[in-house]
Amino acid sequence: MKRFYIILLLLLFYFFAYSQQVPNGDFELWTGNTPDQWDTSNESVMGTNFSTVTKESVAFSGSYAAKVKNDTKYIFPVGNVTMPGILTLGDFVLDIVNQTGNIVGGKPFPYRPYSLKGYYKSTPLGGNTPMIGIGLSKWNYQTNTRDTIGFSVMYFPNTVNNWTEFEIIINWTSNEVPDSMNIIIAAADLVSGETFATNSAIFVDNLYFEYPQSQEIISVGDFNPIYVSYGTLFSQLPLPEQAWVTLDDNSNELLNVVWNQGPYPSNGDIPGEYILEGDLELVSGILNPNNLKAYITVTILEEQVKNIISVGDYNPIYVDYGTLFNQLPLPQQAWVTLDDNSNELLNVVWNQGPYPSNGDIPGEYILEGDLELVSGILNPNNLKAYITVTILDPVIVSIQSNQQINVYPVPVNDVLYIESGNVLKFELFNISGQKVFESVCLNNKIDLSGFTSGTYIMKLYSGNKVFIQKIIKQ
Repeated sequence: MKRFYIILLLLLFYFFAYSQQVPNGDFELWTGNTPDQWDTSNESVMGTNFSTVTKESVAFSGSYAAKVKNDTKYIFPVGNVTMPGILTLGDFVLDIVNQTGNIVGGKPFPYRPYSLKGYYKSTPLGGNTPMIGIGLSKWNYQTNTRDTIGFSVMYFPNTVNNWTEFEIIINWTSNEVPDSMNIIIAAADLVSGETFATNSAIFVDNLYFEYPQSQEIISVGDFNPIYVSYGTLFSQLPLPEQAWVTLDDNSNELLNVVWNQGPYPSNGDIPGEYILEGDLELVSGILNPNNLKAYITVTILEEQVKNIISVGDYNPIYVDYGTLFNQLPLPQQAWVTLDDNSNELLNVVWNQGPYPSNGDIPGEYILEGDLELVSGILNPNNLKAYITVTILDPVIVSIQSNQQINVYPVPVNDVLYIESGNVLKFELFNISGQKVFESVCLNNKIDLSGFTSGTYIMKLYSGNKVFIQKIIKQ
């Protein structure tokens, strides 16, 4: 005997009309052998129509109930094929090629019932166990998947000839409110994979949800006021995450609060008192018909301004001859003393002032630095940071006695070449000691073609040394 395998897919994503109760749960509305808003396994296979769900005129109440049974038909040349009896608020999708069926979809349902109730009769045959299952789910926007948050299954293994009430308690795995629901009624156990027995059946009528008695919020507890310093951002406020509410039975419940920024200044830089409003996050069984809110008072205190009364000293700095200003090891911060006797570390921007551009004038220089102020600190007297920098005297070295520099040709006609990678400046003096030429060394050569013949004294500046050599110009 051929049979179809059923895959239970509680993927509740089809949407129709909202209802707090089971759609057409009394089975009074039918279109042919299909109750309105339900789907069935009344399928046609190779021209043969299966009758698995039918309108039952002997109802618990009203005119009709639903009968769900396994139906067997002979299909040439396959032989006998048994179609399972299935009634669902989703969609029954038959795959004839693979002889499988899927149950998908459901109804939109933003409620949290306690149980599913109704009335049934059953005539299980061939070891089949009729079942009624319910699943409730919610779309998870973080994972882009559907989460089942409520479910339950009840089995009916015994023959029951009279209408009997049943109740299926829903097992909730979350406090969230679902957005979709499906009910599946079958004449056999679809979960364990039973072999479907012909005419095994279950009758159902008057399906409805039972809800826990809801309580209403009548007041929201108060919070102690909050005082924060000037410049405190909204995201930095120590706001309470929960609020105590009083319900209409005089009990108390702790609910989560989502606070709104409202009038609070974005930079927290306007002193004053602000009343913030918070939305209560409801849980199952608690209603807020008057849309009560949580409130808290936040006060931004006046900015505590302090004045600089002195700037700390630095140890003096000694550098080699030729050290440029941007090469000085100047401190980046300065300690300042404020008028409340506290100390603060502020950034300093140093000014070159009298310091020689080439660092080539030995002596002592006092550099001045501007203090970079931060919020709450003022400098009414425009105090500065000061540091003493001393450029050391160069060391006089004869080129003839030093292997670091080579000058050629000597005597020279036009161009004098200098073999050294660190010569900063070239000076030329006549035999009377008067400076007749000064230049920066470019490409380590000096053009002397414009000078008269005679004897000269040459000075080359490199680091903290001055190299001296007699030059004869031909």
